Amino acid sequence: MRDILNVMWFDFLTTKPIILPVFAVIAVMCGVMGLFFSPLMYMFVVMAAVMFIVPLEAVADKSGFHKLYGILPVSRKNITRGRFQFLFWVLFIVEIFSLLMVKAAVMLQLYRLLPNQNTETMQLVAATFNEESSNCFSVIAGIFVVMCLGFAYMQMMGQIFGQENEMKIVMITLAALTVGSLAFFQLDAVGIIPHITFLPDFDAMTSRQRILYYIGMNLATFGITTVFGEITAAKIAKREL
Repeated sequence: MRDILNVMWFDFLTTKPIILPVFAVIAVMCGVMGLFFSPLMYMFVVMAAVMFIVPLEAVADKSGFHKLYGILPVSRKNITRGRFQFLFWVLFIVEIFSLLMVKAAVMLQLYRLLPNQNTETMQLVAATFNEESSNCFSVIAGIFVVMCLGFAYMQMMGQIFGQENEMKIVMITLAALTVGSLAFFQLDAVGIIPHITFLPDFDAMTSRQRILYYIGMNLATFGITTVFGEITAAKIAKREL
C-alpha cells in the first residue's frame, strides 16, 4: 500500500508544476460563477481535473521515467496500480469538492444579489439553485463516473496495446459501443428484451436515498477502476517476465 501511495504522489508531482496553476484558475473562475450564476458550473471543475492525468504518459516517455521505474524498489505491478488509483482519487476528490460547492451555492443563493430578478434569464438561473428541481448533483456525479471509467479504460488499453495505438482503440471502442447500442435499442423496441431503466427517478427519492445512491456509484466506480488496474498490472507483469 505504501508503494502505491508513493507512486500516486510521484504522479502528482509530475504534473503539478504545469497543471496545478491552470487548474486552480479554472476552479476559482468556476467557483465564483457557480455561486452567482449556476451550480452546474462546477461540472467543468471535474472535467478540468483530467488535466492531471492526460499528460502523465507523455511526460513519462519524454523524461525517461520508464527507465527510472525499472530501478525503483517498487514492483511494476504497484507502479501500474498507483497510476489507476491516482486517476480515481484525483477525480473523486474534485467531485466531492464540486458537490460541496453545489451545496454551498444552493444554501447561499447569491444569485439574488444580481439585478433584473424578474427577467426570464434570471428565472432560469434561479431554477438551477433549487436543490429539489435541479439535477446538479446527479450531473456532476454522472460526469465523474463517465470520465473516471472512460480514462481508466483508455489507460488500461493504452498500457496493454501501446499508446501509439490509442486512436485505433478509440475508434474500435466507439464502433463497438455504437453497434451495441443500436442492437440494444432495436431489440428493446420490438420487445425481445425487457425494458431496463438505467437511472432512478431522482425526484421520487428522499435525500437519504440519493446520498446512498451516490455512495454506491462512487464505490462501483472505485471497484471497476481497481479491476482495470489489476488487469493491466497482470498483463504488463507477464510481458516483462
